[in-house]
Amino acid sequence: MSQPRYILKKGGKKQLCPQCGKKTFVPFIDTTSGDELHSNYGRCDREVNCAYFSSPYKDGYNKSLTFNYGTPRYFKQSPKRLSIVQVELLKQSRNAYDKNNFVQWLKLIFGTAITNDLISRYQIGTSKHWPGSTIFWQIDNLARVRSGKVMLYNPATGRRAKSERYNYINWVHSILKLKDFELRQCLFGEHLLNQQPASPIAIVESEKTAIVASVYLPRFLWLAVGSLNNLSAEKCNVLAGRKVYLFPDLNAFAKWKEKTDQLSALMPGTSFVISDYLQANATEEDKYKGLDLADYLIRFCPGDFINVSLKNDIKSTIKPNNEPKAACEKSENCEAVVKNFNPLILTPFIVNSEPFSKQYIPIWDTIQLEDYFKGLQLPIRPLRVNKSFTINNVQIYINSHIEILKHNNGNLTFAPFYGRLIELKEWLKKDKTV
Repeated sequence: MSQPRYILKKGGKKQLCPQCGKKTFVPFIDTTSGDELHSNYGRCDREVNCAYFSSPYKDGYNKSLTFNYGTPRYFKQSPKRLSIVQVELLKQSRNAYDKNNFVQWLKLIFGTAITNDLISRYQIGTSKHWPGSTIFWQIDNLARVRSGKVMLYNPATGRRAKSERYNYINWVHSILKLKDFELRQCLFGEHLLNQQPASPIAIVESEKTAIVASVYLPRFLWLAVGSLNNLSAEKCNVLAGRKVYLFPDLNAFAKWKEKTDQLSALMPGTSFVISDYLQANATEEDKYKGLDLADYLIRFCPGDFINVSLKNDIKSTIKPNNEPKAACEKSENCEAVVKNFNPLILTPFIVNSEPFSKQYIPIWDTIQLEDYFKGLQLPIRPLRVNKSFTINNVQIYINSHIEILKHNNGNLTFAPFYGRLIELKEWLKKDKTV
């Protein structure tokens, strides 16, 4: 008798269960390739308290492979049913931020104004499940709330809380014990795709990293897959035709490189590029700790990245700067930069960034800027300022930036807000239709 095509993986470390969040999940693998299936397929060993089980034979996955010139294409047909969480639950969670550990840490790093913008963009919620816990809602590009991942962070360090008994990860539908709930995860931040149709996409593992990186490198639209094994073609289908850059955590490069090659083969009209800069230049201690992009970014002032641009030739070689950079004098939260790590050449395809203080004076003339924009008849249509950035409502965009700068004049943490207004001003000068 021949071996079944899909079997539960034998041996190896168990993964996080998509239902209960415990590290008791055994995934299905494809015996013909040895690859793991989508992270929803598998069994939780907590047969009494969870009993999660999803089989590839149950929803027709085994019949959903298509072929192109004899080569298997691993596009899974969507399951027949998609469970969603009522949006009212999301709205109810948008409060009590003074008791939200992760939000309090964001305020330590970025201040109140930027943190409030991040809360709004990524729809960050607060949970009572554990005192101080955060909800990272997964909202797809059709505005459906797939569920929310509940996590607990240390408000002082920004690191996820852990103990011998708990890993402090759970899901809203599991906490509420929603009956017959079928979790189908999407990319965290996916709801922003329609708002920024021209922006290049950056994918990282954790929700925290996506949120932090969006402040430092705003020309990208930052999304997260949620865990090491969650990068899949099913999730990336919504990125068809976009430019996608992947930033794996340390020690995850090999696995994500393999996934990147698979995605490139499955989606030939979509550009997938993976950065190996961290893996190639990190110290052994950093690799042992398994640091990610956010761990490096928060060592710098966000203003150091004000003029980051994409380089066309991503294959060019860039060597790290061996001189450590002094901490920003204007921010108490910036630390001295570790040797061999230079923010100005963070990846092989991010270049041409100069410290903000070299380009603009520290104290910004927001009144003059405000008067300038008041004297213009601003466009009411969405405005594409550059190849990677579109403003949907110009007036609201200007008003919010001016207000933030008035309350934080001279604080380099808020340099990106000033830089974006300068960029918009220069664009409006050139646009003959305004």
